[in-house]
Amino acid sequence: MTLRSRLIVTTIALAVPLAGVLFLLAERARHADMDRALETVLATAGCAPSQRPPGPQGPEGPRGQGPRGRGQGPRGQGRGGPPAEVFPYSDTFSPATRDGRGPVFPEDLRVGVLTDGRASGVYVTDDGRGRQMAVRADESDGDCAYLLARVRPRPGELRDQVIGLASIVGIVVLAVLLAAGPTVARIHRLSTAVAKSALTFYDTPVPEQGQDEVANLGRAFNAAGASIKSYITDIESREQALRSFVANTAHDLATPLTVLQTHLATLEQAATTDQRTHVASAIREAHYMGSLLRNLSAASRLDGGLPLDLRAIDLSALVERVVARHMPLARSAGVELNLAVPPAPLMVTADATLAEQAIGNLVDNAIRYNHPGGHVGVVLDTNAITVVDDGIGVAPQDLSSLASRRFRGEAARSRRPDGQGLGLSITAEAAAVFGWRLTFAHNEPKGLIASITFDRSTLS
Repeated sequence: MTLRSRLIVTTIALAVPLAGVLFLLAERARHADMDRALETVLATAGCAPSQRPPGPQGPEGPRGQGPRGRGQGPRGQGRGGPPAEVFPYSDTFSPATRDGRGPVFPEDLRVGVLTDGRASGVYVTDDGRGRQMAVRADESDGDCAYLLARVRPRPGELRDQVIGLASIVGIVVLAVLLAAGPTVARIHRLSTAVAKSALTFYDTPVPEQGQDEVANLGRAFNAAGASIKSYITDIESREQALRSFVANTAHDLATPLTVLQTHLATLEQAATTDQRTHVASAIREAHYMGSLLRNLSAASRLDGGLPLDLRAIDLSALVERVVARHMPLARSAGVELNLAVPPAPLMVTADATLAEQAIGNLVDNAIRYNHPGGHVGVVLDTNAITVVDDGIGVAPQDLSSLASRRFRGEAARSRRPDGQGLGLSITAEAAAVFGWRLTFAHNEPKGLIASITFDRSTLS
C-alpha cells in the first residue's frame, strides 16, 4: 500500500468515528432543545400538567378546565422553539379529540408516564427522528388524563444530517490530502531521484532543497551514496590491479613454461622406461600450470579488465597450433590425438589469444579426462570445431552445467581434485563474445562431444 493510500485509509478510519461522535453530540443538543420546546408547549396548553405526585393521594388541581379547543386536533407552538403538536388522551390512553383521531399513545412512554407522570423519547418519521413528551394532566372526567406533545423534525433533516456527516468526512480527508499531498509528492520525486542515482552508481546526487525532513533524507542518501561510491571505486581499482597482475604474470610465465614443456618432451624421448613415467608426470603438471595461468588471464580479460583485440585470424592455423601444443600431453597420457582441418584457410573475426585458449580448453579437457589407449579427435569444418573423445564422459544431468564457472562433475572431481572448473566456462564465455555457440553431447557408447558452432556473420 502506498503512503497516499495509507493516509486516505487512516484518515477515513479516524474521521468516521469522529463524525459519529459529533453527530451524537449534535443529536443530544437537538433533543435538549426539543425537550425544552415540549415543556413550554405543555405548560401553556389548555390542559395543564399536574403538579402532584403520581397516585391517588395529593391535592387536587383545578377542575373542569379541559384543554382549550378540545377536539380540534394538534395545535400549539413553543415560545421561540420549533413547531409542536399536542394531543389529549383519556385515562385509557385513547385519543380525546372530538373526532377521536390521533396517534396511538406510544408504548415506550406509557410506563414512564404512569410511574413518574412524565416520559420522553423519540419517534421516527420520513424526515428523520422527532422528539415526543407525555405528561399526566389534571382532569377529573378522564377525558384529558394525559397529554402527548411532539416536535417533528424539519423536512429533509435526515438528508441534511447524512450530507453533513459526509461533508465532515470529506473535508477531513481533503484537508489531510492537501496538507500531506506535497510531502508525499516530494517523497515520490525523491525515490525516483534515488533510483536514477543508483543507475549512475551515485554519480548523480539527489535534490536537497529545503530544510525539512524530506530534504534531510536526501542529504543523508547523498552522504551514503558518496560513501558507497568511494568504496566501489576502491574495489574496482583493486580488481583492475589484480586483473592486470594476473594477466602480466601469466604472460611472463608463458615463455618459461613453454620452454620447460619442450625440454620435458625432449627428455621423455631420451628417457629410460623407468624415467619415462616421471617425465610424463612432469609434462602433465607443467601443462596444467600453463593451462591454469592462461585461463586466469582469459578470465581477467572476459571480466572486463583488459580490452579484446578482434581481428581476422586463420582458424585452421590456430587449431593446428592448439593440437601441436597438446601433443606432448596426449603422448604422456597415452592418448591418441588426431586432427582434421580443411585444406584452405578458414578466416574468422576473433581475438587470437582468447580463441586459442577457448579451443585449447576443449582439447585439454578431452585429453585430461581420458584413459591410456583412448582417442581424441579434433575436426574443423566451415561450420564448427568439434572435439570428440572416448573418455570417462559426464553424467546426463551434468551436461547443461558443464559451461558454468566453478562447476565440476563428480567424475572430474574424482579424477582431478585440484581442478578449478574454469576451462569450459571460459570457452563458453569466449564463444559468446565472438558470436559462437558451445554445445555438449554424449559420445556413444562413452565419452563427450564438444562443438563450437560459428555464426556465419563472424566468418571473414
